[in-house]
Amino acid sequence: MKTWFFDRLLEKYGDPSWSFEPGYPLLDRILLYEVRIEILTGKRSEGLYH
Repeated sequence: MKTWFFDRLLEKYGDPSWSFEPGYPLLDRILLYEVRIEILTGKRSEGLYH
């Protein structure tokens, strides 16, 4: 699950010019949590859109 998460993260936000060695050497030291969304409102912060 962690490998999948970081692969998607680099796919979305990574720069194609970056080069990494295969694998994630510190993966066992990373805590990754999955949280279930209980309530999702349609509110938007007006401060972001002016």
